[in-house]
Formats: sequence, C-alpha cells, structure tokens
Amino acid sequence: IRWEAYYNELKTYAAQNGNTLVPQKYEPNPKLGYWVMQQRRQYSLQQESNGPKKRSSFNGIEGERRRQLLEDIGFVWRVGRRGPIGAC
Repeated sequence: IRWEAYYNELKTYAAQNGNTLVPQKYEPNPKLGYWVMQQRRQYSLQQESNGPKKRSSFNGIEGERRRQLLEDIGFVWRVGRRGPIGAC
C-alpha cells in the first residue's frame, strides 16, 4: 500500500477517535498501527542532531510534504507508555 493510502486510513481513524494515537497492535488494522510507529521512527531519525544526518523518509521535498500532512491532522510524534510526550 502506498503512503497516501495509510495516510487516508489514519485520517479516518482520527475522525472516528479524535486523535492519531493508533495503538501499535490495533486489532482492526495491525498494519496501520505499524505504519504509524514507522512514521514516528522516521521523524526521530530526521530530528537527531548528533553526528551525521540519518537517512529518513522525511528528508527531502516529498518527505517534508508528508511530514506537514501528518502535522496538519494533529499527528503526535512522541508517545510513551502512558500517552503523548510533551503534549501538556
């Protein structure tokens, strides 16, 4: 499935649940939970400032567009076991 297809699934999830906090083991669609986890991982790689720039799917023009699309729907980039980190 293409990135846009998962993005659209995430938008549907957000509309139904009021957030983008898809559980990693989301029973109705386990692949969506994995995809969301991967988006957070790619963001984390991009944000690391120590040493050489890491390879991330958010690097470049297309990556920036995707990151912005996620931010536009309120994507939470960092979560812990108890929910979003730094969201207070």
